[in-house]
Amino acid sequence: YSLALIGDGSDRDIYCKRSQVFLKMQKYTEAIADAEACIALDKDWAKGYYRKGRVLLAQQKAAEAKPYFKKCIELEPSNRDAKLAFSEAEKMAAMMDQFISAANQEPGRPPA
Repeated sequence: YSLALIGDGSDRDIYCKRSQVFLKMQKYTEAIADAEACIALDKDWAKGYYRKGRVLLAQQKAAEAKPYFKKCIELEPSNRDAKLAFSEAEKMAAMMDQFISAANQEPGRPPA
């Protein structure tokens, strides 16, 4: 994919595919950069937002991922994957909030 971008650095599909590859390789910085390139090249393309949300979710940044899935759904209301990912992000964010709340409780005090 990198070689393809040398010839045409304005192909959102190639950035999107390379972002997916970087995500699978757990190279999150690169995956985010390519997802952001997708969005910059075409702000109305749902897949760029989906891709960035997926990378953020993989980094355990569920609260940050939610707006990207929401934007994807706004652009493509029938996108089942985005709806499932948004739901996953909501659940993960809620669990993280509960964990943080529990960690902040005084020892020996029952949770509120």
